[in-house]
Order: sequence, then C-alpha cells, then structure tokens
Amino acid sequence: MDDIFRKIDEHTRKHRVSHWEGTFRDYLPMVLENPKLAQLAHARIYDMVRSYGVDLDESGNERYHFFTRELFGIDEALAKVVE
Repeated sequence: MDDIFRKIDEHTRKHRVSHWEGTFRDYLPMVLENPKLAQLAHARIYDMVRSYGVDLDESGNERYHFFTRELFGIDEALAKVVE
C-alpha cells in the first residue's frame, strides 16, 4: 500500500494549487480557460489513476498501472470501480 500513498503524494505535489481568493467574476474566466479547475474530487482521482497509464489485457479489460504493484489479480474489479 505504500506505493499507492506515494503516488497520491506525488500527484498532490505536482498538481498543488496555492490558496486563491477572489470573486466568481474573477473565477469564471479562469475556469473557461482551464475547466479542470472546477473538477470535483472523484474526477480528480479518476485523472490521477489514469495518468499512470492504462492497458488492455488479453480479455479486453482495462488494467490500470496505478494499482500494478499493490493489488494483484483484481484488474477486472478495479476497472469497474474506476469507470
């Protein structure tokens, strides 16, 4: 499990946003330029998992590299959870 937590910490550091204050009028143009700013938590997690890569196994199921070193033999179940 340490590898998963390391990946989460790495992703958090890489995508950390500093504290921001402003009005909706200030925020809206920023979101129009970069829609990822308005992502909800589940979408951010989905992007993080996919950012480590996805392959198809011999059965056509997606295999997520994010979980490769931690969770074995449950690729099909993980694909259902991620999607």
